[in-house]
Amino acid sequence: MLPYDHKAFEEEDTSFGLEAFRPQFEFGFGLSYTTFEYSRLEVSPKQARLNVPMEIAVSVRNAGRRAGAEVVQLFLSQHVARVTPPMKRLKRFVKVALAAGESRLLRFQLTRDDLAFTGRDGTRVVEPGTFTVIVGNLRQELKRE
Repeated sequence: MLPYDHKAFEEEDTSFGLEAFRPQFEFGFGLSYTTFEYSRLEVSPKQARLNVPMEIAVSVRNAGRRAGAEVVQLFLSQHVARVTPPMKRLKRFVKVALAAGESRLLRFQLTRDDLAFTGRDGTRVVEPGTFTVIVGNLRQELKRE
């Protein structure tokens, strides 16, 4: 089963009265009685090599006064490709429960397959270029030569 690739044109309304893709509740949405802050997003190495996994680290803190759970989502976006690249692709997620004021450092690993997309001929392709790792409101670029 191939993943759904969210494309840039889905972000725009058309002049034909159609609405852009705006789900009422996105993946990971849930009511919480607290707030969460993200910090210290690190991507290592910043130069992606095909057979070397990339380590992604991010710190999540419960900035509120009550315990709560947060779905931490890691997205990957490729800037340019032979076919229109997706706006963003969900690559990893984890739900973490944190007490009020508690912080946790989370680590994810991305591999060559995470950089691949489905090409015109239906096969998985990895192209050189610039990618953006997105976690919460944080962004970090990495390059693949």
